Amino acid sequence: MSTGPITESKEKRPRLSLSRAVLLALGLGVATGLFFGEHCAPLKVLGDVFIGLLQMTVLPYIVFALIANIGSLEVDGARAMARWGAATMLVLWGVTVAVILVMPLALPAFQSGSFFSSSLVEAREEIDFLELYIPVNPFRSLAENLIPAVVLFCIVLGAALIGSPGTDSLLTPMRVALDAMGRIVRWVAKLTPLGVFGLAAHAAGTLTLEQFGRLQGYVILYVAAAVLLSFVILPALVAAVTPFKMREVVGVSRDALITALATDNVFIVLPLLIEGAKDLFERHGLRTEATDREIDIAMPLAFPFPNAGRLLAMIFIPFAAWFVGRSLPLADYPVLIVSGVSSLFAKVTVAVPFLLDLVELPADLFNLFLLAGVLAGRFNSLAGAMHLFAFTLIVAAGVSGLVRLHRPRAMGGLLLTVAVLLVAIAGARLIIGRTLETLAAQGSVLDRMELKYPAKPARVLESMSADPLSLAKGESVLDRIRRRGALRVAFNPQRLPFCYLDSAGRPLGFDVEMAHRLADHLGVSLELAPLGLEKLDPDHTAEYFDLAMAGIPATPKRYRDYLLSDPYLEATLALVVRDHRRDDFDSLEEVRESDYGLAVLDEPLLVEGARELLPRARVVPTPDLETFFEGRLEGADAMLLIAEVGSAWTLLHPEFHVVTPWMDRRSVPLAYVIGGHDRELRALIDDWILGLKLDGTIDELYEHWVLGRAAEQRGPRWSIACDVLGWID
Repeated sequence: MSTGPITESKEKRPRLSLSRAVLLALGLGVATGLFFGEHCAPLKVLGDVFIGLLQMTVLPYIVFALIANIGSLEVDGARAMARWGAATMLVLWGVTVAVILVMPLALPAFQSGSFFSSSLVEAREEIDFLELYIPVNPFRSLAENLIPAVVLFCIVLGAALIGSPGTDSLLTPMRVALDAMGRIVRWVAKLTPLGVFGLAAHAAGTLTLEQFGRLQGYVILYVAAAVLLSFVILPALVAAVTPFKMREVVGVSRDALITALATDNVFIVLPLLIEGAKDLFERHGLRTEATDREIDIAMPLAFPFPNAGRLLAMIFIPFAAWFVGRSLPLADYPVLIVSGVSSLFAKVTVAVPFLLDLVELPADLFNLFLLAGVLAGRFNSLAGAMHLFAFTLIVAAGVSGLVRLHRPRAMGGLLLTVAVLLVAIAGARLIIGRTLETLAAQGSVLDRMELKYPAKPARVLESMSADPLSLAKGESVLDRIRRRGALRVAFNPQRLPFCYLDSAGRPLGFDVEMAHRLADHLGVSLELAPLGLEKLDPDHTAEYFDLAMAGIPATPKRYRDYLLSDPYLEATLALVVRDHRRDDFDSLEEVRESDYGLAVLDEPLLVEGARELLPRARVVPTPDLETFFEGRLEGADAMLLIAEVGSAWTLLHPEFHVVTPWMDRRSVPLAYVIGGHDRELRALIDDWILGLKLDGTIDELYEHWVLGRAAEQRGPRWSIACDVLGWID
């Protein structure tokens, strides 16, 4: 029996292209993640191994490519490269900025409610621009992946080699190494489907979509802008001025674009983009040693500069204004764009807080930006990869004398861009508008909080009144609790996150839950009564409550006037200020020396303490926190609070920010007030607090209420296998 026909049949069988294999792996990964949910988390190892293999050659490739190719240039060639590079980068920035200005038209008119965030104060990340851009120690820059500094070192070294004697003896081995690294990249690229499958399955299996809410608007805008730039606008621009057609630009770069999207990493696809650019020149019979050299220089040369993906982060600023119900004046846009482009030379996570401050938007909105980055970051990489590819093609074509305006292509690309933009804006506006009705019906984050542990039966009093069950002669407060069968606790509804009332009037918070736990420990029910401790005579506490639990700072004066328990938490002293003024209170020297209005709760000991701590400040007493946060307290520029309470109030008033100007952490212990100075009850409370610290309960409640973990998704991620088919418990 002949085997010839069978062999021939196998040879003619069409092979699956890499880009199609990657797309198939991406789809299978998403499907696997949705099916198995969090059980796909270990598959991330596949993606991590793949990314590591790709990344191992990138930095050496950049170093050798820049030094070898710049060193072999003539002086005129270097000047031409610089001119074309600068002009092309400005054009690409201009096109991206135009998209940024147009896309917010997709946001429908919307009156926003308050934005809620449970983040505590975090120190700002400081960028050392000298270290980032100046290769003081090139070996350290290489070891720490400081790409801008590495690129500058290579450019300077390559420029120094131009025209130097004996240059070839150094550059020839580098070209051999470049060729070897190109082969490694091609070998590793064959593993792309496997790596993409692992990354997609992990992301689809562990990513929670419930958290996004109105954030869908930003995600839709960002994704639409990134896709349009990557597959329509930038390819059309390249086709308008180079010999390459739009379809060719997208087709040749497809593998690298999909890999960048799936891995959320532009850096690792640089060799793929470089090989794609050379292939495109070869298809048109335009590839020469000169074009190869220009491509090898242009790609890594552009990498340290802000690309389209990074610039698109500026879309978040008009979105953030819309989110909090503000309109961004047109006069703010020029400053925003110029400042945005310059600040995005650093990390996006540094630029966005700076831009929010620049237009006086709540800094808490940055938490939304970080949340959106889980998805939008991948499209950042998509647009960034196409930006680098377009830059490289235009610069290489320009230096080679191949750039000219193709009028039919330019007009066709312009019409296509306008049409697609209009459709994208109309579609995004429709989708966002339809989601607003559902989102408007959702409660605030405070209303979604629940007690972490089972609650004891509780009775909530409308106001604090004298306890109808007076202490009998010789009876302790602890004995009265047992006789009553209930623990009577005073709490302060304004002491978020320790005590507050939700929209349904339910008392919630850290100390409310502690009160439930204590009642359970004593085997009694619970009575909760609202009371401001400042209004109570220290000598008559037993007439009103057994215990006061309301995030009460244990100050020296309170230790003198009341009987306090051992501290159960340590809070941080802080100032609460308007967002756009937080830099005015960042420095301890400025805070101590400036004459500003300092709001303080109208308690004698707090007023006295504020004057001692900040003697130059004008102390402005306030009867309650709402008066300050609602802007009804005249002459108050800041408020002295503990950071945990101030941060919780910024959930309701995101236009405020918590700052801690003190170099040393000013800790304030929190304790409970023991009714009637009852030492027997105090001994029991102290032992109880110690037990909760040792078994981790207080840490769990701190994460739940103060850090806001209660607002996050609890339980395993939804999956088909678990929640639909019931295959997995």
